[in-house]
Amino acid sequence: MDNDFFAPNPNQSDQFFQKFSTFMDSVDDGKLIMKNWSLIENTEDENSDKIISHLIDLACNTQNIININIGRYFLQKSSKGWLMKRLKRLIRSFLVNGDYWNYLRALELLSTIDNSLTKEIATKAVQHEDLEIQEVGKGFLD
Repeated sequence: MDNDFFAPNPNQSDQFFQKFSTFMDSVDDGKLIMKNWSLIENTEDENSDKIISHLIDLACNTQNIININIGRYFLQKSSKGWLMKRLKRLIRSFLVNGDYWNYLRALELLSTIDNSLTKEIATKAVQHEDLEIQEVGKGFLD
């Protein structure tokens, strides 16, 4: 696992964290989950997919490092077994129309969670038609 990409505990008074909290308030059981993250494992699939997709978007699509770290932090904080049942499907869906930035951030994130999935997505990137995405993939296979 690549320690370079582990996210610090977010500053809860930060405006970006507040925006994430507002999002969580809009999801069933979101307020409870924010108080005890392990409760996400008991959330209905539709809601947990919504939360995980939002975290992937923060970690892999935004450009502000605070948002990136919020997405990474909560994904990294999730139980690996529970997360992997969703992450593989949701990250693939996210990357369907992904660009260089999305692949780079996704591979950084995945390198902290699961080596096998990192290698799988990096291999997919190397086979991509976009040369920049290919380079990102090669960087994670070396």
